[in-house]
Amino acid sequence: MKMLLLISLFLISCSVSKKVDSNIISSSDDSKIFFVVMNIRKSPALGKNIVTLISSTPVTVKLKNTTAEKIQTSASLTLDIFEQDSLAQTIVITHPLFKHIEYPGGDDNTLTAKDIVLDSTDFFVRLQLNVHSNSIRVSETLPNIPIHELSIIKL
Repeated sequence: MKMLLLISLFLISCSVSKKVDSNIISSSDDSKIFFVVMNIRKSPALGKNIVTLISSTPVTVKLKNTTAEKIQTSASLTLDIFEQDSLAQTIVITHPLFKHIEYPGGDDNTLTAKDIVLDSTDFFVRLQLNVHSNSIRVSETLPNIPIHELSIIKL
């Protein structure tokens, strides 16, 4: 009886680990996830923000298909990924220099909101790239200012 219980417990635990492993989608078309760390800073001399690549770490797996989240702010960065000089993918993220914070204010415990603009910060992006991806164009969208390109990062 104990042996039957141990065998069934072992089989159940193996099937659970199989289900966890099946969540990882293996790569068959040389796609990789790149964990990219960049820095953005204000440049008063140039009159625009500057984006520089700090590091990128590749991992040979694919991202699952997910829906893009809606950006709730008027300030954003757009990352255009190019494959052989044609646009393959566009990712829009919240602008890392613009922060919206809420804190308890006053005696009545209501929240007070405040927007701050940083001079410089690092930010992180997870990208699905393949062997044909050759560059990332970073553009900035700010309130009441037309979209403008900040930099092109060659891969």
